[in-house]
Amino acid sequence: MKPRLKSRILTPHGGGFFIEDPLTKRELYGSHFEMLYNKAVAYRRANSIPIGLDFEDEIESQVCARYPTECEVSKRALGVSLVAPGLYDVVRGSLVMMNHKAHDSMLVPQEEANRRAEICYKCPLRAQMTLPCARCLTALENVVQVITGAHGTPFDEKLSCCSICKCYISASVWLPLETQCVGVSDDMRERFGFAKENFNCWKNC
Repeated sequence: MKPRLKSRILTPHGGGFFIEDPLTKRELYGSHFEMLYNKAVAYRRANSIPIGLDFEDEIESQVCARYPTECEVSKRALGVSLVAPGLYDVVRGSLVMMNHKAHDSMLVPQEEANRRAEICYKCPLRAQMTLPCARCLTALENVVQVITGAHGTPFDEKLSCCSICKCYISASVWLPLETQCVGVSDDMRERFGFAKENFNCWKNC
C-alpha cells in the first residue's frame, strides 16, 4: 500500500515541494501539492509531452519519497478500523499463554516494552477491538493483568489491538518474540513483513 499525502492543499514544513518531472528531470516547485501538480501538467502541455493516466500518482509518489513526513498510509486505505477476534485467534491466544507460562512468564525489559508500544501507537495497522459483551472485555483485561502484573507503558490506554494478529497490544509488547509467535500463519508473517518495511514493526515472527 503506497503512502498518500496527508493534505493536498496545505504548505509543508520548509515552504513547498521540489521534485523533478519523471521523464525530463526538469525541476518543478509548488507551495502545496495542487499547485505542484498543476504546474507539472502545464509544463508537459507547453512542451507537447504526453500526460499519462498515472502521471498524478507518479508525482505524488515522488513527493512522498522526498517528503515522507507529509505522507501516510491511512487506516481507511488499509481497510483497518475495527477488528473482532475469531475462534482461531482465541486458540492462538491460548497457545501464547501456555507458551508464556512454559517460559517462566518472562517479560522483556521496560525500555523495550516502551519502544514497542510507541511503534504500535504510531502504526496505522493498530485497530479498535470489538467484543460481544462487557464480560468479554473484563476477561481480556484480566488476562492482560495476569501477563503484565504491575507493569505498564505510557501508551497503554491508547493501544487496543493489532489488526494483523488480533493481540491486545498492552500485553504483547511485554512478551519475548519466541513466546508470542507460536501459531502465527504464513499470511500473518507476510503482513508483519509489510508492517516492518513500512511502519518499523517490531514483531518479526
